[in-house]
Amino acid sequence: ELFDLPVFVDMEPRKDYDPATKSWPWPSDAPAVAGKVADAYLTRLESLGVRHGVYGARYYLPLLKLDQRFGALPFWEAAYGPTWHGAAPMGKPVLWQYKGNVKVGGAAVDYNRAFGGVAALRRALGTG
Repeated sequence: ELFDLPVFVDMEPRKDYDPATKSWPWPSDAPAVAGKVADAYLTRLESLGVRHGVYGARYYLPLLKLDQRFGALPFWEAAYGPTWHGAAPMGKPVLWQYKGNVKVGGAAVDYNRAFGGVAALRRALGTG
């Protein structure tokens, strides 16, 4: 069944805020707009019974001002560097993308860590 497959909703801007123009290059990335869309989307997934989590960066997620109830969802944090950070309202990440665009065999891949391993990730998503 399709709904048995967990998904992570990617919540990051298409282009970062431009301090020179003091605007978001893609207007739909502005937190006031993106936050409402994200809330509606997560609420819809919840109502459909789709197992889901949130993927995103610590600098952007707090700007969306997501409802606190979404903080209980499994969180996959994109935070390149030596440590994860967390992002409101999310809790500790179950996955951490710590390095990106690493050249491996002619491809560019991202490195991720599952805290507690794959078994913990499956438990967090309700699939194991």
